[in-house]
Amino acid sequence: MSTVQLRWQKIVNELKYLYSDLNYIKVMAVAAGPEFQEYYGAFCKRHNIDLDELNRQNQERIEELYNETSPALEPPPLSDSTEIAVRPEDAQEESDEFERLIEEAADERRNDEIHDAFYKVFKKLAMKLHPDRQPPNTSDEQKEKNMELFKEANEALNERRYYVLLELALQFNIEPPTNYKEQIKWMKQEIKTVHMLISQQQGTYNYLFAECDSDEERDAVIRRFMKQVHQIDI
Repeated sequence: MSTVQLRWQKIVNELKYLYSDLNYIKVMAVAAGPEFQEYYGAFCKRHNIDLDELNRQNQERIEELYNETSPALEPPPLSDSTEIAVRPEDAQEESDEFERLIEEAADERRNDEIHDAFYKVFKKLAMKLHPDRQPPNTSDEQKEKNMELFKEANEALNERRYYVLLELALQFNIEPPTNYKEQIKWMKQEIKTVHMLISQQQGTYNYLFAECDSDEERDAVIRRFMKQVHQIDI
C-alpha cells in the first residue's frame, strides 16, 4: 500500500469518527431539549418568575433570537449572533479577491471530479441493491434491506456524504475511487466543516445542559440562557 493510500485510509477513519461524534452530539442535544424545558420551568417557579408573562414581555427579542414566531425547543447559540463570517470583499484587496475566486473555481472543479467518481460507485451499488436487480431467489426481507441501503446510498450521493458510499462499497466488495489525492483534499475540507458543525451543536444550551453533572451547573446554564433571552440576572 502506497503512502498516499495510507494517508487516505487515515483520513477516512478520522472522518468516520467525526461523523459519528456529530451524530451523537445531535441526538444528545435533541434528547436534552425536554429536560431543559422542564428544568427551566421549575427554575422559574423556584424564583417566583411568571414565565408566561416574561415571554410576553420579551416576545420581540425571542422572535429575533429564534427567528421564529414562537420560542423553539432548542435554545439559541451562546453568542447573540450566528453571523460570524466576514464577507471577503469587505476585508480584502481586489487582488486577494481575484485569487479567492480562482481558488473557489478550482475547488468547484475538484468537487465535481469527486462527485463524478462517487456517482460511478453509486451506479455499481445500484446494480446490487436496486429492486429490479435482485436475483429471483432473494427473500422479501433481504429485498427490503437492500432497498433501504439503496435509498441510503442515493441520499448520500445527493448530499455529498461520500463516506457512506465508501462504507457501502467496502461492504459489497466494490472498489472505491482511486483518485486518492483528490479525495484527501475533499475530506480535509469536509473535516473542517464537520468540526464547525460539532462546535455549533456544542454551543447550544440543550447540549450544555446535557453535559451538566449537578443542579448548580444546570442553574448556571439557565441563568446564562435567561440573561441572553430576557436580559435579566437571577
